[in-house]
Amino acid sequence: AERMLLLLMVRGADWVERAAEVISGEDFDDPQHRAIFQALLDDPEMRSPPPSMDLVAAQRLESMLSDSQEIGHGIEVFADSVKRIRVSALDRRIRALQERAEAATTEQEKSMLTVEMHELAQERRELDPPIGRPRHAELEA
Repeated sequence: AERMLLLLMVRGADWVERAAEVISGEDFDDPQHRAIFQALLDDPEMRSPPPSMDLVAAQRLESMLSDSQEIGHGIEVFADSVKRIRVSALDRRIRALQERAEAATTEQEKSMLTVEMHELAQERRELDPPIGRPRHAELEA
């Protein structure tokens, strides 16, 4: 998902602008992808890696810039990639909060972390609802 989004972004500044509106560099799991994302935000018209970019990230960016893969249905690819990136980022944040809650020393701290976890879990469900019957269908049965 990260690579597909970046492929779209290197193909046009309009994709960079759209991506900047809905995700941040922190949402990227891969540090090289995060660096490429940030570099594209800094220069949406970029056609070569900046000199300061990490070698691995620069090589990946070069590969993306020269990639001739046809991406049909750009809007759908964009929406799916953003959703998958955001869901993955939420999963990471929830796991980190769970670890902090397990290590918490006071009930107040555990409670605050649990509330935050539930809020993130709700946001995740809204982005990527579980497969099966809608929750309200159980109430109607």
